[in-house]
Amino acid sequence: GAMKETMPKDLSQPIPFLVTKESLRIMNPDAPAPKSLRIKVRIDRDGVAGPDQPGDLTGGAEHVAFGQRDLQLPINKKAQ
Repeated sequence: GAMKETMPKDLSQPIPFLVTKESLRIMNPDAPAPKSLRIKVRIDRDGVAGPDQPGDLTGGAEHVAFGQRDLQLPINKKAQ
């Protein structure tokens, strides 16, 4: 699934986000919530969905328990 958020103007602090079953775009909305997630964050200037484009900034984590709180994802890669 995927979700889209608007970037705040102040990027000096961590950006809070919340993943809920309702905020995910999944193939079968009647399916139970997943037990774990692979989360990828992409900062994309043009906001177009699809593969990473040159200049996009990304970061992520795998095996994140659904409902986990206080996870910090470093943005540590730049697409070429």
